[in-house]
Amino acid sequence: MRRAFLFLALVIAVAASLFGTGNPTATAAERLHVDVRFDHVDSGIEARLVEAGLEIQLAVPEFGRWQGWQPRDRLDELRAVTGVISVSTPLYATLSAGDVLTEGDELLNAASARNRFDVDGSGVRVAVISDGIIGLDEAIQADEAPRLQEAKPFGDGRIDRGEEGTAMIEIVHDLAPGAEISFGAVYTDLDHIAAVKYFAQRVDIIVDDVSFAYPANQRSDVSINTTSALRHPDWPIRLYVTAVGNWAESHWSGTWQAGPDGTQVGLSSPGAVHQFNHDGNSAILFGAGNGFNVDQDDEIRLALFWDDPWGRSTNDYNLYLVSGVGEVLAWSVITQGVGVGHDQPREHLTYTHTGEATVLFAVIQNHNNDASPVNFDLFVFQTGRRQLRLSHQSPEGSLLAQSDAADALTVGAVNAGRQVVAEYSSRGPTVNGIAKPEISAVDRVSVSPSTIFGPHFSGSSAAAPHVAGIAALLLEAHSALLAADGGSPLLERRLIRDILTDTAQDILPIGPDPSTGAGLVDANAALEYSNSRIAVIESIADSGPGTFRAAIESGASVLLFANQSDQRTIVLDSELPRLPPGLTVDGAGWILDASQVQVGLQLGDNTELWGLSVVGAREAGIVVVGSGCRLVNVTVDGNEIGIRVDGRDAQVDQSTVIRGVSAGIEISPGASASVSGSEIESNQGPGVRILSGAGNVSIGPDTELPILSHASEQPPPIAELKSAALRPRSGLSHTVSGSVSIDGLPAMPGNRVDVYLDRRLAASVRVDHRASFRATVTGPGGELRFAVDGVPLNQRVAFEAGASTTLTLRAVSRHRLVAADRQGGHIDGANLIHNNLVGVETPAAEDDVHGRRFIWGNVMYRNRINLASPLTAPTIEDVGWTASGLVLSGRADGAAIVHLYAGTDGRRRYAASIPVIEGQFKFEHLDVDRVVSEFSAIGLTAENRASAESDVHHVPGTGSIVGVTPDVGYIDGGETIEICGTGIASNASAPRVWLGNAPARVLFWSTECVSVQTPRSQAGTADIALLVNGSRPVVAIDGFEYRAIRAVSLKPGRNFVTWTGSDTRVTTAFSSLAGATFRAYAWDAERQQWQIFSTDLPASLNTLRTLKHDQALWILLEGEEIDWLQPAPE
Repeated sequence: MRRAFLFLALVIAVAASLFGTGNPTATAAERLHVDVRFDHVDSGIEARLVEAGLEIQLAVPEFGRWQGWQPRDRLDELRAVTGVISVSTPLYATLSAGDVLTEGDELLNAASARNRFDVDGSGVRVAVISDGIIGLDEAIQADEAPRLQEAKPFGDGRIDRGEEGTAMIEIVHDLAPGAEISFGAVYTDLDHIAAVKYFAQRVDIIVDDVSFAYPANQRSDVSINTTSALRHPDWPIRLYVTAVGNWAESHWSGTWQAGPDGTQVGLSSPGAVHQFNHDGNSAILFGAGNGFNVDQDDEIRLALFWDDPWGRSTNDYNLYLVSGVGEVLAWSVITQGVGVGHDQPREHLTYTHTGEATVLFAVIQNHNNDASPVNFDLFVFQTGRRQLRLSHQSPEGSLLAQSDAADALTVGAVNAGRQVVAEYSSRGPTVNGIAKPEISAVDRVSVSPSTIFGPHFSGSSAAAPHVAGIAALLLEAHSALLAADGGSPLLERRLIRDILTDTAQDILPIGPDPSTGAGLVDANAALEYSNSRIAVIESIADSGPGTFRAAIESGASVLLFANQSDQRTIVLDSELPRLPPGLTVDGAGWILDASQVQVGLQLGDNTELWGLSVVGAREAGIVVVGSGCRLVNVTVDGNEIGIRVDGRDAQVDQSTVIRGVSAGIEISPGASASVSGSEIESNQGPGVRILSGAGNVSIGPDTELPILSHASEQPPPIAELKSAALRPRSGLSHTVSGSVSIDGLPAMPGNRVDVYLDRRLAASVRVDHRASFRATVTGPGGELRFAVDGVPLNQRVAFEAGASTTLTLRAVSRHRLVAADRQGGHIDGANLIHNNLVGVETPAAEDDVHGRRFIWGNVMYRNRINLASPLTAPTIEDVGWTASGLVLSGRADGAAIVHLYAGTDGRRRYAASIPVIEGQFKFEHLDVDRVVSEFSAIGLTAENRASAESDVHHVPGTGSIVGVTPDVGYIDGGETIEICGTGIASNASAPRVWLGNAPARVLFWSTECVSVQTPRSQAGTADIALLVNGSRPVVAIDGFEYRAIRAVSLKPGRNFVTWTGSDTRVTTAFSSLAGATFRAYAWDAERQQWQIFSTDLPASLNTLRTLKHDQALWILLEGEEIDWLQPAPE
């Protein structure tokens, strides 16, 4: 019999690039398995990747990532594809790993629950995601596993790569033998993302045992993907179960503590190393190593994270593996912030120990003492069956990504027959402080000997499928929680998690804890609790068995409406009893017809109402009587008042309030409420009415006001370092030169360009009168980056000794402010309030001082009055544009803050807020969306009470360039081009025009088009900028291309053109028109006749044999437009 510890899962060779951001690993066929990341996604990405040689395996465009196979000799070609951020090895998975029946069936009361409640998981679909299902056929033949509904590999996953999936399937089948089970094989994080998206649309429960070497901060792609699936409003998935991992003894966390210099412990580079042991003078390596025992031929992986922003790290720490006598065995020395893909706060290394059993040490160095103190997480792994245990351990926070996913149910491991957490089971919380795991189950359980995990399967890989099996029993018992029965997915997913955790058996330590969560899952308790607390409404009758009224009176705490027929409207004959405190109602898809009663529903304390529609009530559709109530996705339609709030702390979220006779929502005296993310439409009175004496009322996003920041305050991609290490530099230099624009216009003489080499300031030069710069940087080094007047740019140039690079630096003013409405979308949580008599009505009484009236962020339009308030509305006095953005000023007497709204066609969205000083407010350099043409303002007092809305101020929006004809020209300039668009000129005065920061002479202009003469330039693309009446510039990035040869655009039909080359035979002159059908005519003044060259005539009949310099031609072109390329004029 073979025993397997969970950690054995690493045997699938995952770690070969588990942590890799370096060069991809090659196969025998000299192809590399690669993960390609883009900074932005466009429609042409896949074509460019294929052209560069990539055999695409998986595409996940929402994360800007593609996975596939790339020929080794074309790797540089792939890295050069436009938009590529990095090309790296994919991140491979780490798995938390009949006569034979798991002991968990008895210990977790699953067997008892199946018998008591007559359930076996029938009708419930479960997907297992793991490494592979080797041995499954043998397990099926032994009746230890079912035949699968589907077994599907994703990306680089293979069904025959591993065996852990087989053991997990056996456990799910043991506990829920009637469940329909599918399997997905994954190997990389992109494989996992694809598998989750696939199964979340097809099954009810997903269970995995997969972790990835990302920090557990809920922000990795793989964790975000799992959470997104669980928050999808339409997908059937109801529960995601994931193993917490087995890294408790293999993890250390702590804050940087400077120890001896690295040269004292065997490192070749200077810089302090971390002090693990504070009695360092007498310890091995002066206490600067975290030791662990290794055996001969152990393959070791070390991973180090720290708490810099992911993707913007500039703190440079290095990781070493060192022997006890100071011999450096392996190292990871990525320079954070230098090089594409090197801005992640992570170091990683691999080492195979060929010597005898010994102790090795992980050493962390602050390279050149440049880095600021940070908080670390260090993990050590071994790819065989043995777990490595650090001498300095931190069980807390020892989980990795995917186990940290929000809304997933993360499972810890408790050894079968014991009542304490397994010593290796990872502990929470996550890096961002979220409690994980939520629940535990047993491991070291029996499985069939068909895999290497038999006869006993250990670790959280074994624990997780127990929870999935019990959840299948629960869902069969309460099919109203399944997607097939309708309902509110977000609520039902939460209810399932809550039932499992609320009924778990608490084990030591007492109470919820970061080791076992709520305790051991208990099938019997979960089904017993749910049976007694859940009532299902199946009848549309007003009263009687299975009705809403009977369910309210039943004492149940959760009411679910079954969607088994098309009849889902309940007509009330009399008013329903008040919903009891703590009741949760999921009425999605059902309608309560209250046209014969005064009030449709009355809510008691802490009631939750989801999805139900209430129509026609004579007094109010819903009356919130109690405190702490929540209404989500509720619809009230055609009631006298849609929702009346009489209690305190009510929340109305994502609901629809329409066609109220008196008001949509009414907040009574003494009541308090928040309304967010809802649509309030077509009410004959106010959309929201706040009565005098009401408590605190918030109408808008439930978040803090966005803080405006100057461009110069944005987190820099570069940073000056404290040390002078590696200076002075000596070696060959790299020259960079080009033009500089700020806010689309040429930079002014004296503007400063800073050039950084490997994050150190290497050159600082001033822009000249031509908006140009030139800087020489002496190496050695890896990467050049730039800032203009202290504003960092994202442009990077690889340092190359002896090279010269020309580029355009596009900067923004250091004073520019970024507004919330920059891309035209409204703030998350904003209400859409439209087509009401009044959008929001606040009390008119001057003595209404009982609570705040915090109204902000909403989209209000087509109301007769958007906001009625006794407080004086602000006055907008002046609006204009500058190159750096909007300038808007005015008065707001009595206000402490002014909210600015901007938009078009009456739809104004929140843009920004600014303090009021002595009654005046002024927005400057505000970067709002270029198309806005309307502005209004709402004041807010120091007591958070909203004023009325100001009058709407209309101004022309910023123009746009829609076409340039022709859009190519010769480097010597002097050619006429036409620039057309909207708002690019005025009848009164000509715009100022620049091409590539050089002024262009304006020949003609109208409100729609401007003709200019091109200035001289170098070959390459050039931005076009127009400035109209000193307002905001209109810019077309790379709008024109200068060529060293002349391109003459020929259109279908007649074209009058000139040949600018030297005397040339026609066959050579027309070579760039090969394939086109045309006739060319030239007047021979000496002979007083036309000469002709035609592509459809025999050569002997063509009389035009030579084109002379500056010869005029008529060319009659058939077919599509084409460019005729001519030599440079002499």
